[in-house]
Amino acid sequence: MATCAQWRMIGAMLCVLWLVGCGSKPEPVVEEPVEVVERVPEPPPPEPDPIELAEFESVTLKPGDQTTVQVVVERHGNEGEIQVEAGPVPEGVTVKAEPIGADESSPQLVVAADLALGDQELVLSIPVTVKLDEQTASQSFELRVPQLLLPVFAPV
Repeated sequence: MATCAQWRMIGAMLCVLWLVGCGSKPEPVVEEPVEVVERVPEPPPPEPDPIELAEFESVTLKPGDQTTVQVVVERHGNEGEIQVEAGPVPEGVTVKAEPIGADESSPQLVVAADLALGDQELVLSIPVTVKLDEQTASQSFELRVPQLLLPVFAPV
């Protein structure tokens, strides 16, 4: 049988083996360098081109009549309501302009000539301006109101 000293020696050897391991060393962990990717923010989208107002055709309107004039606005990606202004116009001529809704690009102006304008021919250039926020565009149209041919009575 083993003596007490032998048991101590066996115990000490077991403790050393337990603390040191079974003789195999674990492989060292090698950490690979992490690639740092710097995020570059995306540039803001470019500003849309300014709005444009298409050219108008000339309009001939008999005294006492009214007509519509088509307004064509090129939005170029700009959104929002567009204000329309027409004039100034002389007495006897009226131009009604409505705002252009956010989803529209082609409203109409209502142009009227009073019957009192028929005594002589009238040719006007009427400016039309459209505004969207800080952007404006202008174009004019020619309005012609011809003279009414009234009958001439011979003296009796």
